[in-house]
Amino acid sequence: MSTRIPDTWSPTAIDGTDDADFIEGTDGEEYINGLEGNDTLKGWGGIDKINGGTGADVILGGDGMGLLYGQSGDDLIVGGGDRDRMAGGDGHDTLYAGGGDDVLAGGRGHDMLSAGDGDDRADGGDGNDTIVGGLGNDWLNGGEGDDSITGGDGDERMSGGDGNDFLDAGEGTDWASGGAGNDTIIGHLGADRLSGGHGDDVVRGGDGDDWVTGGAGNDLLTGDAGHDRIDAGTGDDTVSAGDGNDRVTTGDGNDDVTGGAGNDTIYSGAGNDTVAAGDGDDLSAGGDGDDVISGGAGNDTLHGSGGNDTVLGGHGADWMTGGNDDDSLHGGNDNDTLYGSSGNDTLDGGNGDDRLYGGSGSDSVEGGWGNDTIWGGSGDDTITDGGGDNVIWAGSGSDFVVAGGGRDLIYGSSGNDTIDGGGEADSILSGNGSDSIMGGDGDDTLRGGNNNDYVEGGTGNDRLYGDDGRDTLVGGDGDDDLYGKDGNDVLTGGAGADMFNFRFDRRPDRDTVTDFEDGIDTLVIAGAMEEDLTILQTASGTLIGMEYVSGSMWAASSYKCAVMLEGIDASLIDASDFLFY
Repeated sequence: MSTRIPDTWSPTAIDGTDDADFIEGTDGEEYINGLEGNDTLKGWGGIDKINGGTGADVILGGDGMGLLYGQSGDDLIVGGGDRDRMAGGDGHDTLYAGGGDDVLAGGRGHDMLSAGDGDDRADGGDGNDTIVGGLGNDWLNGGEGDDSITGGDGDERMSGGDGNDFLDAGEGTDWASGGAGNDTIIGHLGADRLSGGHGDDVVRGGDGDDWVTGGAGNDLLTGDAGHDRIDAGTGDDTVSAGDGNDRVTTGDGNDDVTGGAGNDTIYSGAGNDTVAAGDGDDLSAGGDGDDVISGGAGNDTLHGSGGNDTVLGGHGADWMTGGNDDDSLHGGNDNDTLYGSSGNDTLDGGNGDDRLYGGSGSDSVEGGWGNDTIWGGSGDDTITDGGGDNVIWAGSGSDFVVAGGGRDLIYGSSGNDTIDGGGEADSILSGNGSDSIMGGDGDDTLRGGNNNDYVEGGTGNDRLYGDDGRDTLVGGDGDDDLYGKDGNDVLTGGAGADMFNFRFDRRPDRDTVTDFEDGIDTLVIAGAMEEDLTILQTASGTLIGMEYVSGSMWAASSYKCAVMLEGIDASLIDASDFLFY
């Protein structure tokens, strides 16, 4: 907008007196000076320039373009029908724009500026000013001081300037910036862009798809309705995104973020942040610091990143990672996926069929209820699971695994593991390392793997395999099958009709059965027939061996493959105690 007087302007000069003058212009071009006194000066037609001078003046613009200056004193200036330029000067002035595209400048003092019908520009200047937008697309600037700026019906650009300002953006699509100071900024129906600037600001977007920026300081930011974008900036900020699919980014500081309804995207920066994503399918990622991130209802994706984070999935099928350091992840209801990543993490799947990955570090992993799949990863992990048919890979390290109820499949991998299958019929396979395996209740299948393992079936009709190493197999209650396999193993059947399985070949295995019950238990021999065996009485019990050198005199040490039945009289052993294949 332009209020420049043309070069051909040739006004009539009218001067007031030192008294309270009333001067009214004509249809021509006037230059009116009120001088001293509380004057009333009115333009008419043409291009007028009016100076109020000293005193509390009333200046009224005419139909033509006007330059209206209050100068010193508490002045009232009202624009006319054309483009006017108004300046209050010193004092507490009141300026009303007229029908044109006007420029209003408050100057020094606590001024009140009101835009009119056109696209106006109002600048409060120094002082605690009140500025009100009009019907057009106005530009409203508070300047220094604690200002109150209210937008009108148009699309305004508003700036509070220095000071603790209040900005109400009005009904259009507005831009509002608080500047320095502790500002309050409120948007309404339009897609507003609101910035708090420096200071501890309160910014509320209102209805519409808004862009809300906090800037430096400890800010309170609210998106309200609409698909909002919120940049909190640095400081300890509190953010409430509200309804809609919102995008929230926080900077350094200990921030508190609530996503609300909708599918929100939340990135929190450095600091110890608290994030509640709310309802909807949300994405939330923390930064450095000890963060607490909760998903709420919906299928959420949650990342902890750096720091000792707590990640809570809530309702819905959630996907979450802990990041670096020692994190705590809780899946909640539904079918969740949890990644501990590095660090000594705590994972709890909760209800649902969950997938849990401990990652590196010594982790504590709890599957909860449901049919879970668990990977312990590297490190000395503690893995527990409740009801459900679970699949568990303990991973490398010396792990402790308790599966609970359900038909579980458990792999021990490397390390000295302790594994308890719990209730139901479990299948457990340990890897390298000296492992301790307990089947618990149910008809279990347990495999010891390499090294010196302890395998106990518990209650039920179990199948126990020792594999390589000097293994100890304990069947427990029930009719159990025990396979010592390679190495010098110790087998205890426990109560029930047990079957002790051996392969006689050129491997130098010498196994021991501690509780063979004649007429109840059975010796199952592979690789030899009855005529290949020799049964000897020893001080410890009965030795059953297969010859590996020719000759007619044999001692107990002469048998490469042998089984010692502790506490059993050799005369009790006959063909009825064997099965051959």
